[in-house]
Amino acid sequence: MPNQNAVAVPRRVRTRLFHGWAAGVFMLGFLSVSWILARESRVRPPTFRQFMEKRGYSVVNVDRALEQHLIVNGRIDGKRARFLVDTGFTFNAVETNRATRLPRVSGPEQAALTPPGYPPGSFQFVRLDHFELEGRPFPAEVAIVTRWWQQGMSLPRMPIVGMKGVLDCDAILGVPFLQNHRAVIDYGQPPGLFVRDAARSAVETKEIEESFRLSGFAPVVPIYLPPGKWLVAARVNDRLVSLLVDTGGYRTVLDRSLAQELGVKIRSSVDWMQGGVEGRSSSATDVRIPRLELGESVFTNLTISVADLAPWNLSPGQQSLLLPRGILGSDLLTATRAVLDCEAPRIWFLKSAVR
Repeated sequence: MPNQNAVAVPRRVRTRLFHGWAAGVFMLGFLSVSWILARESRVRPPTFRQFMEKRGYSVVNVDRALEQHLIVNGRIDGKRARFLVDTGFTFNAVETNRATRLPRVSGPEQAALTPPGYPPGSFQFVRLDHFELEGRPFPAEVAIVTRWWQQGMSLPRMPIVGMKGVLDCDAILGVPFLQNHRAVIDYGQPPGLFVRDAARSAVETKEIEESFRLSGFAPVVPIYLPPGKWLVAARVNDRLVSLLVDTGGYRTVLDRSLAQELGVKIRSSVDWMQGGVEGRSSSATDVRIPRLELGESVFTNLTISVADLAPWNLSPGQQSLLLPRGILGSDLLTATRAVLDCEAPRIWFLKSAVR
C-alpha cells in the first residue's frame, strides 16, 4: 500500500537534480586532478637535462667507468671508439694504435701547436676529420698522438696485473674540444656532457648561475693557464695552494713535498698511482687532512692521496698559484655532484654533499 505521506517529485526536477549532482562530481574530480598536477609540478621540477636542453644545449650521454672516469662512446673514422672526458689534458689526444691511418697536420701547423720549450717534431699531431659522439658528427679536431696503458695487462684467462688509474679508452676529449663546444660536465646521477655551438649571452649566463645557486650549489672560479689547464686556488690546512682540475684523474692528490711542508703524517707507500699517459707512475698513499677549502665549500677530515707528482710536472721548485702542486680529481667531483661549466668557467659544488 503506497505511503500516504510520500511526496511525488516531478521527473523534470529529478533530472535537474541528477545533472546538478553529476556536474558537482565532475567539478570535484577536475579540481582534484588539477591540484595533484600542480603539486606534482612543484615536487618534480625539470631535470638538469631538460633545463640545459631548453637553453640550447645538446646532450651527449656519458658512462661512468672505472675509477669514476667519464666515457663517451663514439667513432673515429667509422670505427668504434671510447672517448675520455679530461679537463687535465692540454690537447685532444688519440692513442698511438688508433692514429696510424689518421692524416697528419702540416709542418707549420704542427710547429705552432708544439708547446714552448720543446724542439720541433717532439710531438705528432693528427686531424680527426671524421669522428662521432653517440652517433652525432662533430667538426674536425686536432689531436696529439700519444700512448697510455690500456686496462691492465693480461694473457687469456690469466690476469697478470691490473693497475688503478689506467685509461680504458681510445681517445681523449681534452680542453680544446671542451672549450670549442662550450661544454658543461655534470657529475650528477646520471652524469652527462652538454655541448653548444653558440656562445651564451650575458643574460643566459646569469640565469644559469642563479639557477645553480637556488638549487644549492656554490661556485669556484678557476684560473685558466694557457695553453690548456684549469687551476683552482685551494686552502689546505690554512695554506693557499693551486690544484689542477683533472676529470681524467681518478683521485685527489697532493704532491708529497707539499704534504711534508704542511706537516701531514705520511705512511709508507701502500699503493701505486698509474697516470696512464706515456707510462707515468708514482707510489702513493692515502692521508687524512683536517681542512680543505674550495671557494665557499669547506671539507673537513678529508681523505686524499699523497704522491710524487714530478712525473706530471706538478712538483714546482718555486711557490706560485700559477704552478699547481696537486690534483682535484674525479673522486671529489663525483662525491659533491659537481658541475663544470667550461665556458664561464665555473665549478659548482653541491653544498649538501660537502662534508
